[in-house]
Amino acid sequence: MRYFLLLALFATSGQASAADGFIADIKVTQIGTYQYSPGHFVWFSAAIPGCTTTMHFDETKPGGKALLATLTTALVGGRKVSVRYSDCDIIEVYLK
Repeated sequence: MRYFLLLALFATSGQASAADGFIADIKVTQIGTYQYSPGHFVWFSAAIPGCTTTMHFDETKPGGKALLATLTTALVGGRKVSVRYSDCDIIEVYLK
């Protein structure tokens, strides 16, 4: 039920661009970064429309530390996640 409410919310949002989306039930396969960079790259087990299998986020932006903790938990625990994104930037991550 919650999934359908999220889809309805995104469908009725007037500010959503064509590259905004939500993908469910995928695994995190790798998390990486460049040395001395707050930007992190995340590889997933399935292709995300318009982003292939790689997305990114900035640890210094609001919620960045929580994203890193959630994605690391999913990677180490082998858990699936749902991801809300915009232009290949990760906005929110939900553990399954």
